[in-house]
Amino acid sequence: MLIRDLNESFFRDEHHVKFATAFLGSFASESRDLLFTNAGHMHPLWYRAAAQEWSYLQDFMPEPEEIGDLPLGLIPGTEYHQTAARLAAGDLLVLYTDGINEAEDEDGNQLGLDGLLAIARCLPAPSATAAGEALMAAVARFRGNASAKDDATVIALRCEGAA
Repeated sequence: MLIRDLNESFFRDEHHVKFATAFLGSFASESRDLLFTNAGHMHPLWYRAAAQEWSYLQDFMPEPEEIGDLPLGLIPGTEYHQTAARLAAGDLLVLYTDGINEAEDEDGNQLGLDGLLAIARCLPAPSATAAGEALMAAVARFRGNASAKDDATVIALRCEGAA
């Protein structure tokens, strides 16, 4: 499995970094199945168009029975699990780096996952581009004049097709 090989490569010092998080996914357009492995990365936001509701992708996934899916480079031999989620037409997935949910305002208050989900509930859902841009703008408004302490990256994807 690619993600397991990536984890082991950290112990050969191929990357010259201590650890990293990763979200590896593939999408089967005919079935609309998203197959993914999350190696300690932030849980993607998921807009379910039929319910017109935002949540985190992992909120609908079974809890693992053992500890696994840790960031790459922490423990040799870590187990990584592939999970499937079926998307529907109009669904959005928003992947982001921790510079988004860990953004701080001028008083040092962190946005956090609850704050991020509150922002997501106001995002425009018809367009991945609009949702991503609106999220970045909302995080910038939350920060105010505080400078960013980490990179802030957003990737927004929309499942197209007939319902």
